[in-house]
Amino acid sequence: MNFLSLAALILALLPIPAAAPASGIGSLTLMEGSVRIIRGVNVLKGIEGMRLRQGDILESSDAGFAQLEFTGGAVIALGPASRLYILRHDGDKSAPGKDTAELVLLGGWLKGESAAGAGTYRYETPTLAATTNAGTVLIHRSEEHTSELQSHHD
Repeated sequence: MNFLSLAALILALLPIPAAAPASGIGSLTLMEGSVRIIRGVNVLKGIEGMRLRQGDILESSDAGFAQLEFTGGAVIALGPASRLYILRHDGDKSAPGKDTAELVLLGGWLKGESAAGAGTYRYETPTLAATTNAGTVLIHRSEEHTSELQSHHD
């Protein structure tokens, strides 16, 4: 056997490393109706279990609903005919209490819940902002571009 044949045989026998899982900051865990995810220049059809990334824009259909669960433990419900932009999410899976996120509601409504230790979540619309470390936030942004906020802390 010549050197090239031997090298090819050795390379063929070496294990091929598995592809690294796509990094994500959370996932789309529950869906009613349809959800579109705009990721970069691509428009994706949302499916349950789909990983979310910083920079994603989620759009629920007129009769749709989506539940998002983030790595830090926050749970976000996105209502019908709603649009949410994941502006920023920084976190460490080994230290979820250090998660920080900025979520921008472009239209519709959302309900965000997080327990103590889930990190800091900032919810924004073009006309208001709220930051929470624990508790429940309900935000509605109407067609007239007004925003309403209700919050409850545990």
